[in-house]
Amino acid sequence: MQRSKYRILGLVGQGQYGKVYCASDRQKGQLVALKELSHSATSTSQFLQELWYIISLQHPNIAACLGLEHIQNGRYLVMDYCEAGTLRGLIEGNQTLGLLEGLQIIVEVLQGLDYAHQRGIIHCDIKPENILLTIVAGKWQPKLSDFGIARRLPSHHDIGSPSHAPGGSPAYMAPERFYGMYSAQSDIYAMGVVLYELLVGDRPFHGLFNELMWAHMNHRVERPTFLPECLQNILQTSLEKLPARRFPSAGAMTESLKAAMADPSVQEIGDRLIPWYSPSQITTTGEATNSLDQDSNAIDSLEFYDLPYKLNNPPPSDSQPLLASNPTHLYSATGSNVITWSYTEQHSQSFTLSESVVSLYPMSHGCYILTNNYLHWWHNSSHQPDSQSLGFLQKIFKETDTTLKPTTLAISQDLVKSRFNSSLVGQADLLPECQRDYLTIAVPGQLRFYSLTKGLTNPDHSTENQGHSSIKLLKVISVSTQILPQLTFIDGRHLLATWSNTKPSSPKTIFQMYSRRGAPMGTIKLPINVNQVFATPHPYTILALCQHQPLTLLQINLKPLSVIRVAVASPPTALFMADWGYGWTIEPGKMQIFNWSGHRLVEYNCPVATALARWKQTGLALVPSTGYSIKVVDSLGLPLQELSEDIDV
Repeated sequence: MQRSKYRILGLVGQGQYGKVYCASDRQKGQLVALKELSHSATSTSQFLQELWYIISLQHPNIAACLGLEHIQNGRYLVMDYCEAGTLRGLIEGNQTLGLLEGLQIIVEVLQGLDYAHQRGIIHCDIKPENILLTIVAGKWQPKLSDFGIARRLPSHHDIGSPSHAPGGSPAYMAPERFYGMYSAQSDIYAMGVVLYELLVGDRPFHGLFNELMWAHMNHRVERPTFLPECLQNILQTSLEKLPARRFPSAGAMTESLKAAMADPSVQEIGDRLIPWYSPSQITTTGEATNSLDQDSNAIDSLEFYDLPYKLNNPPPSDSQPLLASNPTHLYSATGSNVITWSYTEQHSQSFTLSESVVSLYPMSHGCYILTNNYLHWWHNSSHQPDSQSLGFLQKIFKETDTTLKPTTLAISQDLVKSRFNSSLVGQADLLPECQRDYLTIAVPGQLRFYSLTKGLTNPDHSTENQGHSSIKLLKVISVSTQILPQLTFIDGRHLLATWSNTKPSSPKTIFQMYSRRGAPMGTIKLPINVNQVFATPHPYTILALCQHQPLTLLQINLKPLSVIRVAVASPPTALFMADWGYGWTIEPGKMQIFNWSGHRLVEYNCPVATALARWKQTGLALVPSTGYSIKVVDSLGLPLQELSEDIDV
């Protein structure tokens, strides 16, 4: 947008009257939502009406209007930016909410709605798509949005005039709304449909406009008998056909929900994931096919076989096994032992280093091996790793007079045509551009950026001079804290430095982006405590584990900012990623695989792993948590080519 104080970062949605963009204030850096109000779709009176409504409503659970941007090529409302999407995303997110957490979201929406009703404003278009989500203190906070067709009750009468045509979403409309009537009880009915869908996994009625109108007017909603009785009663009252028989106010419905949340029958199952049934378990008649028994989702067991290998020295009993892979090789390390397997030649090579291996960083033509004092380089054609030209790390360690942890070093990832991610056991990623790699090291109070220029890399040449012929310090940046950040190259050009507050009472994580040469590229702050960050095959997309919420994994898109939460049945023991999705193993002996929309594709029975990596193009390698061995399966049984074409992040 020209001559605007905001810089658009990306399209995040399509509203009823135009597009919605994520943008940043050019001076303050604050993220906002720009809601386009098209001249063709929105009259001036409609535009002024919605502007008046949202300016007059100031509540934590109502999306606030921060200003008006009226420039040559359009009109925009500047709104709160809600990075966690909509309630629709949570409902369709394959059960990422606990029961009590979901009820709390509805309670907060009702509180915002009650605030609007007390000021004589009826929303008239309540649905999951119009309930936005942001993160506050590590939890979802809902905000009611889109007052484009809201109505004001004349003189606080109970029922509005039927002079206007019905508008809104028929699947959520109260019976009287089809005749153009509206009241606070109309919004309560819509909230009842939203609550029903959140709990059950499906709306009570389906069909075209006339079919929905007939159903809302004449068909009673079946009580979901699998719910606690107190929740059944709330649904029944909110979905009464006659407005006078519903809750008298949104505040009254709020109090009933709070009482239900304190009921022992609800407290006992408060952590149960909702919706009760996933969309795939709902038939066309609206009936559930089966209950969500935890074992029923494991459709099969993966058949692994052992890779042959021989270790020169037995690994220490407390050593952490590592796995990593590229399109041609699998790399494994335990203690000071390193083993590589070639997919095509079906043989392994092994060697022993002088120190225990800390991390493996695979590239298309080899693998970096980090130990306590050295960064070694293994070329796919080599017989032994080269560490002489990279021994400069030992000098840097001594210069800084500090013990550098593995999480404070990152190398730019290898830009290959087919991105092939590692097992994520290390905290760095690799990618050379032509003959150059980029290295970043954190020390207390500083970030140091280096370039590593390659020597010979032709596998037909001798390995004597293969490695890096020159090492150059590009930039030193001073940072205001002595706390070491986690460094992650999220692609071949951008480094992410992550600082997380360790206090559970005031969670906060700062994501600072840099170019590979050290130029600052922007800052994002989230009120969550991130424990680990993993780069993914998709630009600007990371996975993050939360420090004080071990059953939560976040998929964070940094440009434009969006957060998807994936529920974890138990803390992951190891992770892997691919172009089409990611997966992990959990106790007791299961593997869950997700696509990049956060939907679970499949669940397998398999050994619990301490390390995972891709094997060949369609398989998986793992190190079991019991004993040390390398097990592989050649295919995960998924249509990977189709998945890769369908997913667009």
